[in-house]
Amino acid sequence: MSARETPGVVTVIRREELRALGARDLLEALRMVPGLDFGSDTNGVVGLGVRSSWGHDGKVLLLVDGLEMNEPLYGTLQFGLHYPIGNVDRIEIIRGPGSVRYGGYAELAVIHVITRKGAEVDGVSGDLWLGSMSGADSGRLQGQVAFGKAWGAQDLAVSYARGQAPVGTGAFGTPGGEVDFGQRARNLQDFLSLSYGLGAFKARYLRDAFQVGDDTREFKPTFAWMAFPSEFLGLEYTWTSGAWTLAPRASLNHQSPWNYTDSRTDRNTRGVVGLTATWAARANLSLSVGAEATQDNANIFWSARGVRETYIYEYRAALAQLQWSTPA
Repeated sequence: MSARETPGVVTVIRREELRALGARDLLEALRMVPGLDFGSDTNGVVGLGVRSSWGHDGKVLLLVDGLEMNEPLYGTLQFGLHYPIGNVDRIEIIRGPGSVRYGGYAELAVIHVITRKGAEVDGVSGDLWLGSMSGADSGRLQGQVAFGKAWGAQDLAVSYARGQAPVGTGAFGTPGGEVDFGQRARNLQDFLSLSYGLGAFKARYLRDAFQVGDDTREFKPTFAWMAFPSEFLGLEYTWTSGAWTLAPRASLNHQSPWNYTDSRTDRNTRGVVGLTATWAARANLSLSVGAEATQDNANIFWSARGVRETYIYEYRAALAQLQWSTPA
């Protein structure tokens, strides 16, 4: 479906617009979108709000090349130098409820970041940003390099982004009193993306080692690095014969969010398998049905008891969608 046909408020930001804007990460790009804005949450993490509703706690779904970025323990997203956009082809934003189609995290909005294929990169490209902020003790140093190539039915794209930037300046209230937030608070970006395609088969791997320099002292008595290490793997295949299309898919992610790199860190591994079948009865009429199974393995440390336990959660979902469009 085109953006005009989609039953929702849709914004598409294309690569040319991102370059003209000079956006350096996803936060700066999303500031272009009406109804989206950002604020500080616990531990100095920057979260997203949609139309005056705070969407940080699992109410906004973020996808990067179809892979779900929300951390599974609380469903949150962390912005500010986190998600690089130097190799992005376009960003698609649906404002409004999308949970029926996209799952529970899509209560307020869906954001889909789509990177360039190898054929679109066709060689090597890169970006470098340098800057400073008055009152901060560190400047902005950020870079990204991408390689892509296509040959025959194969397509390969690799990109890597790394950098650091101050979060902001000014007084920030903490349990121990006010802290000059600009002195040490900063974010570290470390993001690797790899995609490979062979005909109708596609594989994607993402490694995200984002860190927040936490100077709020809400949970630690002094400045501490809080990490959100994550790895994502996605596989999909599209088979088409006549009016029928079958699309099996599988994904696996492992995340350790809100991680002060100590023995009390919680961990979660999520596996998802799904299948969607579509019958195009006519040019303006199609029927899609699908099913999906998800399993979470959550490894939780209980501070009060000093023990670590594993919990397994299983989910099942089904989808049926009839799409009919009138002649233009």
